[in-house]
Amino acid sequence: MKLFCFSSLEKVFLDGPVHGVEQPQGSCLLGEKYAIQIAFYVDKVNTPIQLDLKTELQEQINVYKVEHVPSELPNGEGHDQDIITGKPGLFPDVLQSSRLPVQFSRLKTDVWYSFWIEFETANPKLSGTHDILFTLDYENKYGKQITSRTFQLEVIAKKLPKSTIKHTEWIHTDCLMNYYQIEAFSDEYWELVDKYISMAVVHSQNMMLTPIFTPPIDTNIGGERRTVQLVDIKKNSDEYEFDFTNLQKWSDICKKNNVQYLEIIHLFTQWGAKSTPKIEVTVDEEKVNFFGWETASASKEYILFLQQFIPSLIEWLKENEWDNNVYFHISDEPSIDDIEHYQEASNCVRKLVKGYPIIDAMSDYYLYKKGLVDIPVVANNQIRIFLDNKTSPLWTYYCGAHNYKVSNRFFDMPSYRNRILGYQLFKYNIDGFLHWGYNFWNTQYSKKAINPYEITDAEVSFPSGDSFVVYPGEKGPLPSLRLKVINEAFQDFRAMQAIENIYGRNAVDELIEKYLPNLSFDEYPKNQKYIFSIREHINKLIKDSMKTECGK
Repeated sequence: MKLFCFSSLEKVFLDGPVHGVEQPQGSCLLGEKYAIQIAFYVDKVNTPIQLDLKTELQEQINVYKVEHVPSELPNGEGHDQDIITGKPGLFPDVLQSSRLPVQFSRLKTDVWYSFWIEFETANPKLSGTHDILFTLDYENKYGKQITSRTFQLEVIAKKLPKSTIKHTEWIHTDCLMNYYQIEAFSDEYWELVDKYISMAVVHSQNMMLTPIFTPPIDTNIGGERRTVQLVDIKKNSDEYEFDFTNLQKWSDICKKNNVQYLEIIHLFTQWGAKSTPKIEVTVDEEKVNFFGWETASASKEYILFLQQFIPSLIEWLKENEWDNNVYFHISDEPSIDDIEHYQEASNCVRKLVKGYPIIDAMSDYYLYKKGLVDIPVVANNQIRIFLDNKTSPLWTYYCGAHNYKVSNRFFDMPSYRNRILGYQLFKYNIDGFLHWGYNFWNTQYSKKAINPYEITDAEVSFPSGDSFVVYPGEKGPLPSLRLKVINEAFQDFRAMQAIENIYGRNAVDELIEKYLPNLSFDEYPKNQKYIFSIREHINKLIKDSMKTECGK
């Protein structure tokens, strides 16, 4: 039996690691979450086994057992060859909270086991070099045996700067309601919303999709999702009354968890703004779906409603100090075929939001040039024309359709393909990153709810890994391996900010070109060593700058 120390970018399957390259040492800045993986293989040992560690960092370590989940659709059609298996099977992804020492009375033979070991480094007293000794105790015919591995972590006494990029991954609270069998706005609902937002923020998200109406996204035409509308509305003749009590609770949770930006849910339906969201309104003391699929986006009734609602919402945003940190949506992913409807909706909303920024996922440059949106959120496989035309500000996203040459987070992709995003975002001065699926535990179009431990591909609709990065634990969210790697990508982004603050932008550009030559959104090194090489050099430059400061 042997113990292995792998990097956070390894994926250890039940039959072994993908790359198998050990990681004996590493470094990080203060405030980072630094992770490695400890793995071992069970061959003929059926006696009790104990995994433990010894280090002065004991209190700063989070331990997770890496669990495997199934995928029938690990990748989509037209994928490139930078994948892991290309076949359905069990993939390492769920991180189940654990504690060391871990004792096993009996394990399956001919199987690999792995643990995610995460070091929290916020305390300045942790600066310096630390040895972490991992031991595996077991017995065989020769008696008690111990195998070990030592990892050395250097914590550099320079705090990771606050992120300058916006990062949002859409929370779907109806999915919380479905899985945990709770009602909207109950005590249990708010408790879970708090926990899921907290996990998002500690993993680099700083913007939160805010469902003032039930989200008109990922919904079957003519169908509806469970109501999660944060604003209560009453109609008296032609006048509307708005109660922001639940929105206030949402806001309080966001502020408690250090969310920096609110992202107002789309004011029109997905894929072209042809209809209005489902909006519950109390009429004659009865709640009814007053707007929805049957209401055309250009209807006079809906325009009159928005003319009353948006000014009231903006007033509330100002009172709650969100007005300088709020973004509006019109419709998700419009195409050139939708230009008539989208233009009408855009003209209406722009008059009402009075200069507040509008962002939407759209990858057709013509739509942007028509001036229909302030900030385009462009698919990473279609971003080149926007970059060539120096579009600014510019956001990007990826989803289930993006599996050829670009970064993404599917189960079947090596983790370096997930983490390279941080360097891509920084090189091209991208202002924000958006993803539609933080916890989308539904089938496509939300026709029914799923158990994400059993179905990871929305019933063979989205490649596994696209629609969620957290799992529902008994009392709150469990992270995925992919969520941790995404967080590392944004830590890399912040480390480059630190270099820019010390040496200037040109120094960062030169670093990227030297260690990640010809990096673009569809060109990146197909090996994790490049990511660790540039990051270690960044850390060294930061450390050297501190010596210079001390010598002054």
